[in-house]
Amino acid sequence: MIKNFPYLAGFLVFLWMLTMQDATVTTAVGLGTTAFLAVLFIDRIGNNIPVIELLLTIAGLQWIVGPYIDYQSSTHHFKYFMYVSEAEYMSVVVPAFLIFSISALILLPKVDYETKFQAIKVHVQQVGDKIPWALILIGFIALYVQKSLPPALAFIFFLLSNLRFIGAGYLLFSESKNKWIVLAGVIALTLFSSIQTSMFHDFFLWGILLFSIAALQLRMPFLSKAVLVITGIAVVFIIQSVKEQYRAQIWQGEYDGDKLELFTSLVMDNISGSVGTEETASSEAEISQVNVRLNQGWIISAIINNVPQKEPFAGGETIEEAFYASLLPRFISPTKKEAGGRENFMRFTGLRLAKGTSMGTSVIGEAYANYGAWGSIVFMGLWGLMLAFTFRKVVEISEENPTVLLWLPLIFLQVVKAETELVVVLNHLVKASILIFGIYWLSRKVFKVQI
Repeated sequence: MIKNFPYLAGFLVFLWMLTMQDATVTTAVGLGTTAFLAVLFIDRIGNNIPVIELLLTIAGLQWIVGPYIDYQSSTHHFKYFMYVSEAEYMSVVVPAFLIFSISALILLPKVDYETKFQAIKVHVQQVGDKIPWALILIGFIALYVQKSLPPALAFIFFLLSNLRFIGAGYLLFSESKNKWIVLAGVIALTLFSSIQTSMFHDFFLWGILLFSIAALQLRMPFLSKAVLVITGIAVVFIIQSVKEQYRAQIWQGEYDGDKLELFTSLVMDNISGSVGTEETASSEAEISQVNVRLNQGWIISAIINNVPQKEPFAGGETIEEAFYASLLPRFISPTKKEAGGRENFMRFTGLRLAKGTSMGTSVIGEAYANYGAWGSIVFMGLWGLMLAFTFRKVVEISEENPTVLLWLPLIFLQVVKAETELVVVLNHLVKASILIFGIYWLSRKVFKVQI
């Protein structure tokens, strides 16, 4: 009974959501499903590497919860608001999200992760600390070098820069006495880098993914994991609360001092303001402002509002382009589709973007823009099966190469971002898989090392 408690709790929350009086039935189903997935994700932390569960939870938060908050709010952003009614939006998104979730979970293999993790531990202890430290070093060098490279090479070095996190994951399975200090150092340096660039995606995603790997060693009970996840959400909330103000001062040249000092000051002001004034971070206006960052649904709703009324369905055009772009390198196909989302965003939403600004349509938004409501349900089901198949293949490969499981976060790094369009997701999925295969091949065939 205790073992199944998280599933029971998730199901009870799902049923409770269905009784909500201020939401349509479709909305309630979407909220309940998201709640169940969040409980499932927390439960599986420390028991496996729950990248699929994380992916689905983030999608539910950005496609269902964020829009719901906006529909319930009395304050709205002048541009980032829901362009269609709640009933119309949820009738398109919730069924596609449900099918996506079911198809992504149904093919996940049943694995004896206890045995898998023991095999990883034995292997890492056999190769010693040199491999983890080498990966960490390569990652930080690539992080520094990528800033001065052309786009074609910058993406490869972006992938390589993430080896610092993979190395930290390896180190957690070693006998090193300093592994927790190193992990904290890698996360702290990532936060520092995020503050310098005012881009926090890496810090958020790798913080979650490294926590899921660290939890494999900690054997925490469900309630402890839930408390840490809630604490993490609070940290994200605080950072999102100050991010726009921080970016405005940095990007518009209003501040030329120490960025870390400015960011720390804004965070402390936000925290002290939450405690000491009536205008708290939990006020409706503040929640609405933070929800702008969470709510991907406003873009999807703009697509529903614009397609096919003003822009015809693409009929698979951008889907084909995404698959084509992910399979061919740019030196072979110099005219292949660029990542970033600007072109598809303006085409399908009918909205304009400032020069240099990019926004993604999300996979579900792009699916609707190509195939409509029913077609997007079919496409999202197939997309879920494809992601589950990829996860299953990695698990199969781990039979001979147990440490490959630690590379799962890198393979799915861009995939878990619900706001990202298909060309970005596929390009990362394919290129990261090829890179990992190349690293394993080189280490064994050239360097004679079993990583």
